[in-house]
Amino acid sequence: MIHYEGKYGDFDRFRPMEHAFVVKKTLPSGGEASSCVVMQHIHTKRPRKLYVFKTVTQDKSLISHPEHGIISNEAYILLGKLKTILYPHSNIIQLFNCVSSNAMAGIPIHILQIEYCDGGDLWNLNNRCISRGARIPKSLASHIFVSLSAALAYLHHGFILTSSGFLRRKYLPGARNQWQPILHNDIKPENILLRWPVKPSSPSGNTYPDIVLADFGAAGIETHIRGPRGTYTYSAPEVRQAFDNSTSLIQRLRSAGADHVTSSIVLTTKSDVWSLGAVMKFLFFDFEKERGGKEWESKEMESKWADAGQVYGERMGWWVRRCSGYRALGRPSARTLLSVAVAEVKKEDHAGVGLGVQMLPEWVWE
Repeated sequence: MIHYEGKYGDFDRFRPMEHAFVVKKTLPSGGEASSCVVMQHIHTKRPRKLYVFKTVTQDKSLISHPEHGIISNEAYILLGKLKTILYPHSNIIQLFNCVSSNAMAGIPIHILQIEYCDGGDLWNLNNRCISRGARIPKSLASHIFVSLSAALAYLHHGFILTSSGFLRRKYLPGARNQWQPILHNDIKPENILLRWPVKPSSPSGNTYPDIVLADFGAAGIETHIRGPRGTYTYSAPEVRQAFDNSTSLIQRLRSAGADHVTSSIVLTTKSDVWSLGAVMKFLFFDFEKERGGKEWESKEMESKWADAGQVYGERMGWWVRRCSGYRALGRPSARTLLSVAVAEVKKEDHAGVGLGVQMLPEWVWE
């Protein structure tokens, strides 16, 4: 185990890591990290003792900061801008610490200490349901839609939904009473995690886990991002077009000019909204796609949406379709989703439309 030195902030200070943490398991590292492990803190008094340590070495995941030098982009957004260590949001992954070192043969590495979400991710949850011949129930789909809307409303506009149902803007220290819209840029089922609360909100426990948006390696401030980012499959049409243009220009020009042209593409909050819609469509249609095969593929799209509305409710289906609109200007803002769409979806749930709240079998959460 490597020894780290330097400033560690206020969270569970540690010296040599082997004296404070023990490795529990290894996680898939994805395209950004060179390694990702779950470790248990031996001495912490906090209720959660497991944390993810993600090691970042790739240049594409690093940025040059005028004050701090070369740092992890994810740490810059979560610690520097959102300040998750002091102001956590229940639907956004919490980053506690970032340590830089030259421990790998002189190559700078950045180790991120992130909260561990014990429920896995949305991709695996959906696959487990399909493998057992089950679909994601309406009440869970509503919970996911509401949670992702809350995460984006906070990232894009700084809004949170109060217990009384009103929107309230939150200002962070140093923001000068002005919120800088932050784009996630890589919303997909694999980056949506499930976290069971340490203390259930009711005596009978929580029906569903918290939905947590994670992996901010491609995130950035809206006005500072140039060029396409994220995963092509879940990218908005305008982002896909930028990806396609970049590939085409590189093939034709074989020069740096292609990067210069595509870097002029400015991403907006509406790109994230489209990705939210893509995730919900994945939940709506993946079960039917696997079960129906070519017969389902041949159905008209209107018929597919009508079927989804019967299962998941007409209002949620309508809002997901708006999020999935081809034109960015036609998509709702995350603020509208949180203030209007969420209220309509909850009202439809309370009216008993669809399947209602369902207790799922234990194998779903394995």
